[in-house]
Amino acid sequence: HLDAPETGLYTFFLDAVDKGSLLLDGHVVLDRTALTEKQLTLTAGTQDIEVRMKNAGGYAELYLRWQLPGGTREIIPSKNLSP
Repeated sequence: HLDAPETGLYTFFLDAVDKGSLLLDGHVVLDRTALTEKQLTLTAGTQDIEVRMKNAGGYAELYLRWQLPGGTREIIPSKNLSP
């Protein structure tokens, strides 16, 4: 789960080698290779989150970051994620 600390416009950044996907509340938000971003309005509270990664072989890497309303880009803190 993802805990959104406040209601507002969030930007999500997904940087994946080879391919990555981000789903929120069962809907695909980002599904691409390389760096991509998406702005979404979230309500404060818990959202279902799923991150998928596909490795075609060799080196693989995935980073998921967000930018809170009025904030700066950062890796989503572990305090905002739960099983």
